[in-house]
Amino acid sequence: MQAYDCDLHIHGLYSGGTSNNMIIPTISKQARLKGLQLVATGDVLNKEWLEHLKKNLVEEDGCFKEEEAGTYFVLAGEVNDADNVHHIFFMPDFASVEELRSRLMRFGRLDGNGFGRPTLALHADQIAELIIECNGILGPAHAFTPYYSVFSHFDSLKHCYKDFAEQIGFIELGLSADSYFADLIAENHERAFLTLSLIHI
Repeated sequence: MQAYDCDLHIHGLYSGGTSNNMIIPTISKQARLKGLQLVATGDVLNKEWLEHLKKNLVEEDGCFKEEEAGTYFVLAGEVNDADNVHHIFFMPDFASVEELRSRLMRFGRLDGNGFGRPTLALHADQIAELIIECNGILGPAHAFTPYYSVFSHFDSLKHCYKDFAEQIGFIELGLSADSYFADLIAENHERAFLTLSLIHI
């Protein structure tokens, strides 16, 4: 099994509150300087950002590569649901992203500056259903932060994701919790823990 140094939660140029340098070539170069081989694209639902990704990434080895610096990327995004819970998700290809975009368009504003992480008029289980149907995977973002997290609004993943709770394979701890803390909750024992930076550069 090969190990990678990676960061799977970032935001891009159109997220709002990010640097104008937050573009794929720069992210790729800076990732290499930091020893990262794999980075999430972030904000993949945003039309402007998606077009930028298509112009700067080439599909290779089951993910996507920025060729100049050689950093690999995975298509990813984050959404805020109707209960103010954030979820991160990963998609296998651009076709799946386009399908997901088409299904989500009527539930929130996806495009334009400041809408990299859209707020959707859907609950977590509804979002999970759509992402899974489009061949993606998802989990709660920064699950233990005081705001916008699953455990600030729900007492369990089951109450949040309902019938789709068993298909939630990971939990992002963020930088505000550790594995020991998360493992005190029994339902988390079968799920992978991710600690990511939530980079805005």
